[in-house]
Amino acid sequence: IADFVHGTDGLGDRFERAELRVEEESAVDAIVRIAAENPGEVDLHPLGPLTNIARALERDPDLFLKFRSVVIMGGAGPYPAPGGATLT
Repeated sequence: IADFVHGTDGLGDRFERAELRVEEESAVDAIVRIAAENPGEVDLHPLGPLTNIARALERDPDLFLKFRSVVIMGGAGPYPAPGGATLT
């Protein structure tokens, strides 16, 4: 719906697609480990369903404090209200 803003890949068509591979470590374990090993050095910018972030926060309630920044992209679904959606 917003290809003119986000490109066809959702990231502005500026990046090469990474090679896909199966990792032994779960995403939750990786998020918690990376934050613990690099406090204040890594930015967390999750997209899409945030289940792995929620599970990582269950494991480490202070998780977000270990990242340099946390930016979560939100939206109003495929048919937002005119001018965007607001929370009241």
